[in-house]
Formats: sequence, C-alpha cells, structure tokens
Amino acid sequence: MKMSGILETPPSEDTDWGQSRAYSVLDFSRRDVRPIADTSTRPSGLTRLLDSPSAPIMNPFSHLVRSSRLRSPLEDDPEPMIAITVYFPHAEAPYGASLVLELHEEARVDELVGLALWSYWEKGWFPQLSINHTESHKATQMFLSSWNVFPVNDGFVNYEHGAHDPSDKVRLLNGVVDFALLRASEDDNRKFKLGHRKSYSLPSNRMSLLLHARKKSQGSKNSSTKSVFVRKESSSSSDELEFEIPIFTEMQDIVRRACKLFDLSHSEDYVLMALDVKKALRTISPSHRLSSFPDAVEFTLAKLGSSPSSPAIRHSSLPNSYTYVKRP
Repeated sequence: MKMSGILETPPSEDTDWGQSRAYSVLDFSRRDVRPIADTSTRPSGLTRLLDSPSAPIMNPFSHLVRSSRLRSPLEDDPEPMIAITVYFPHAEAPYGASLVLELHEEARVDELVGLALWSYWEKGWFPQLSINHTESHKATQMFLSSWNVFPVNDGFVNYEHGAHDPSDKVRLLNGVVDFALLRASEDDNRKFKLGHRKSYSLPSNRMSLLLHARKKSQGSKNSSTKSVFVRKESSSSSDELEFEIPIFTEMQDIVRRACKLFDLSHSEDYVLMALDVKKALRTISPSHRLSSFPDAVEFTLAKLGSSPSSPAIRHSSLPNSYTYVKRP
C-alpha cells in the first residue's frame, strides 16, 4: 500500500518554516460501540436442528390394517370376529411372548400375516423387521410373502402339517386358533417358485423338472430319516447321543430307542421334552411323530415323577409331567 493512501498533504495547513505538514486519514479517536445482541436466549443451529419436527416413522403395514377385513366390526356389521393367537419363534424380546389378534372369519391367511407383522412393529419387538415405510408396495408384498403361518398343536409348531396357503380363510383352518409365524428359508422360496411355475411346456423347464425329480428320487432314502439329538436330564456331556431314525417314528418309540442306548430300564417311565413356542421345555405327547418337528430340534429325556432340576416349573396337561422354563 502506498503512503499516499494513508498520508496526505493538505494545502491549507503550513508550518512556521513554510513547509506543509502531513497528517493521517486514519482516525483513532474513541467512538461509541454498538452493543452486541444478547445470544444467550437464541438457540444455536444444532439445537434448532434437533428440535425441528422430524418425519414420522410410519408402520409399513398400516395399509393392510386399514382394510375392511382387519378393522373392528361396526355396529351394523354382522360378520363375526375370531381371536387368533400368534407366536413369533424368532423373537428375542419379549422372550416367548405371543399376540392375540382379532380378525373377521372371512379374513385370509395373508391378511393374518399382515396384521401380525403390523402388531409386531407397533409393539417394538426385537429383532426389528428388515423393512420400513419407504419401501415400495411391491417390496412390501414380497416381504409379506416370505412369511409362513404354521399351526400350533399341544404347544409345538406342527411342521408336518406344513404352512397354510395364503389364500385360505381363517375360519376354515380346522378350528385351530394358535399359529406360529416363521420366516421362509431360501430353500422354501425355491420350492415355492418351482411348484408355482406355469410354463411347463418349454423344453428347458421340462429338463429342469426332470433333473429335480431325479435328484429327489436319489435322495429319497436319506430324506426318509432324520438325525435325532437326545440329552439326558442330568445335562452331563457324557449323557448326550445322536442317532438316525425314520421321520415318521412316534415319540414313544424314540424314548425306547434312547433308553436302550443310555442303558436305562423301564422306558415307560421316561418321556421326551423339547422347547415349545413359549421357549419353555415341555413334555411331548407319546403319539407325536418326529416329522412334526424341525431338523435342528434337541430332545431332553426326563423321568416321569422325578424332582425337576429347574426352579421354575409349570405342570403341563399330561399327567405326571412337567414343563421346565428355560431362561434366555
């Protein structure tokens, strides 16, 4: 910056010796300062951002509940309602809980799935469902189709019966009012797609079906048996065994086989137990077949009338039997 921009020589002011006196255009005199506004009552930008109303998180299944079949009946609606108990075996919190839903008798199974998932979302159960309200309608329908409804008999999911068809009416489900909602596996989805193919006339589809049938026939011998894991009530590591047995074997026959392998006499005094839909160890009816249980089930061999080792006990419907509550 040049000195001429700061120092100027005024022509009117002269010194005694006849020379001009330079002065500065900068003013350093005291001036009144405008008071600074009080910011103590003004919220910061972060505070305003946190306090701003956010978009509400909508239940992705709300449009299903708004349908006429899932709403409570009006006063002039003669269609009766039916109470359905739904269990979620995959739920971790709350542990072993269930939901009681009210549906019209003419409601379909897929509407039962929608209402059950809507209630699961509203309750905030854990783990959370892997879907949100921003998903498209098609994505929501695909998510709904990945869930299967199984009947619950005597406290256990009846896998032998299989999943109900989504188009079935609730009132036609043989009077069953207890169901379990299970997520379909990838293998189940492939079977569903294979069974619902429409273009069977194409050579490529015929070939794939023939290969599938051949593979199924080759593995039919292995698929007719199932690996059974049985543990004695003592829970010692040496009191565990695993053996192969036909899938249609009844529980009483498995008890006799297990007692023989454990070198136990009087097999009629023993019974098998397994985790039910409430995550409790429950006595299994002797007439239950192995095919009604999943592949990864673990059985416990207990003696009737013996003192249970667990402090939390409930008597089941069978005589001389117990239900042990397994803590998470």
